[in-house]
Amino acid sequence: LLQCDPPLYQVDLTTVETNILSQVEFCERMAGVDEEEVKALGQGVKVLLFPHIGGAVRAVWHLGISEEDTQLAILKAQFVAQQHKRKSIRAA
Repeated sequence: LLQCDPPLYQVDLTTVETNILSQVEFCERMAGVDEEEVKALGQGVKVLLFPHIGGAVRAVWHLGISEEDTQLAILKAQFVAQQHKRKSIRAA
């Protein structure tokens, strides 16, 4: 939209702040492990998700995934959300 000719509006991207986490960023964070996560959860957890259409995320559980694995995936999702929230608050 910023590249429309003639321009429809102006936005100073250096001043834009957001607390929105895109589905792509969420999937990337779910698949990654950092030191903060290991300290918080006692281990690193990698959860592979697929960014889907319409802003959704697709999660598929395989037959071999245990109840413990599922609980770890839930903890990981909570950790990613809390980590993002803390970073958004610090930026404000």
